[in-house]
Amino acid sequence: MALKGTLKDFSLADIFQLIAIQKKTGILSLKRDDEEIDVFFQDGMIVGAESKKGKSDHLLGKLLVRIGAISKEELEIALEIQKNTMKRLGQILIEKNFISQDDLKEALKKRVLEIVYSLFRWRRGSYHFKPLTSVDYDKENFEPLSTESVLMEGLRMIDEWPLIEKKLSKPDMVFRKTGKLEPEKKQDVDAFLVEDEFLMENKPNLPYEMEYVLGLVDGMSSLSEIVGKSKLIEFYTYRALYDLLEQGFIEPTVISAPSFPDYTSKRKAETKSERILLIAVVVGIIFIITLFFSFKSPINELFPSYSTFKDAEYIELSNEVSKIKEIKAREIQRLLNFSFSMKPAVFIRLNENSYIIPGKYGLALPVSFYLNQEIKATDEK
Repeated sequence: MALKGTLKDFSLADIFQLIAIQKKTGILSLKRDDEEIDVFFQDGMIVGAESKKGKSDHLLGKLLVRIGAISKEELEIALEIQKNTMKRLGQILIEKNFISQDDLKEALKKRVLEIVYSLFRWRRGSYHFKPLTSVDYDKENFEPLSTESVLMEGLRMIDEWPLIEKKLSKPDMVFRKTGKLEPEKKQDVDAFLVEDEFLMENKPNLPYEMEYVLGLVDGMSSLSEIVGKSKLIEFYTYRALYDLLEQGFIEPTVISAPSFPDYTSKRKAETKSERILLIAVVVGIIFIITLFFSFKSPINELFPSYSTFKDAEYIELSNEVSKIKEIKAREIQRLLNFSFSMKPAVFIRLNENSYIIPGKYGLALPVSFYLNQEIKATDEK
C-alpha cells in the first residue's frame, strides 16, 4: 500500500507513527507551495532531513556560519574542495580543522531537527513516502533520532507556540538584562574563610538553555538575530527567551545608536522650519497674485463700491451742477451700489452734459425713477 496523500486526510503525526511502528526505511517527501522537504528514515529512525526550497539557512554551511562555528571564508574554501572531491562538507571542515567533530555533530542534529520541527506547523500540503532498502547519511557524525521522541516534542511545540508568539511577536524586538542575575557584592567577608563560589550562591541556578540564551542577550541584538546565532534549535531559543522574560531576567527595550537621537531631533526641527518657510512662501505668492488680479479684475469695474479706486474715476459730475444736484447725484450712486446684482449694460443721464458711468461695463438700476423734474434715470442699450 502506497503511503501517499494530503496532510488534511492524514496528519504528520499519523505518518510518523506509522513509519516508526513499521520500522520503515525510505524517504518521506512533503510539499507545500514552493517548499519541499525530504525526511530520511532508517528502520523507523530519523537519520536526515533536507529542505530543497525555501529557507537557505537550513543548508549546513550557512548554519555553521550563522552560529559562528566557521567563517564565510572557511566555508568558501570547503565548498571549493567539495566540488573537486565530492566529499561531505562536514568531513572537509573537520579535515581542514575548521570545526571539531563534536561541533559538527551538534550542527547536523540542529539542522535536521529544525527542518523536521518546522513541518509540525504545516496545516496543509501533500506527502509521499518512497520505500528503500537503505538511505545514505553521515553515519560517523549523525546519530539516528527516535521518531517517537521527535513526534512527542513536535506536538508539545504546537501547543506552546501560540503562547510564546504572543510575547515574542516582533522579530525586531530587543532585550536587555534586568540585573536580576547580577551577584550581590558582600561586604566585610573574610576571603580566607569563604571560597569564591560561595560569593556567587545568590545567583539562581538556571537550566542550561535559559543560561545559554541569556548570554546572547546584550541589549543590542534583535530577537531574530539572537535566534539566528543561537546553537539551540529555533523553538528552544524562543522558549528560553519567553521563560527569561516571564521570570524577570530580561526585559524588552528600544535600542538606538548614540548619534541617532541628536540627528533625528535636529532633522525634525529642520524639516519643521522648512515646512513653515514653504507655507509662508506659498501664502505670499498667493497674496501677491490675488492682489495683482484684484486691480485687473472686471469685478472692480463691475462693482465700483468694492473698487480700490476713488469714486471720482467712475463718476464725472459737471462743475456747474449745484450742491443740490451733487447730493442727488450721490443718491443715485448709492442706489446704483445697491443694485449691483443686475446685469450691467446702461448709463445714467443726469442732464444734457452730465452722466454717471459706473465702471467699464455699466450698472443697471432695477427701475426707472425720478428724484425730481430735473434728474431722470433711464435705461439705454
